[in-house]
Amino acid sequence: MKHVVISVGKDDYEVVSLGDDLKPLSAEYETGIMLIAAIDRMIASGYSKKLIMEIADSIYRNRL
Repeated sequence: MKHVVISVGKDDYEVVSLGDDLKPLSAEYETGIMLIAAIDRMIASGYSKKLIMEIADSIYRNRL
């Protein structure tokens, strides 16, 4: 089982992750887990999948 802890501070965030072998996960894997966790949380809050994709698309187009 993979374990990821995301500590969000006022100005930054830190991610600590471990794979099944207790070794750190790659940055790509960590990012994927964070993305899926955010989408799961939005679905649990009642957002439709279509709205989630619209939000993601809007944020991506308007990023810095």
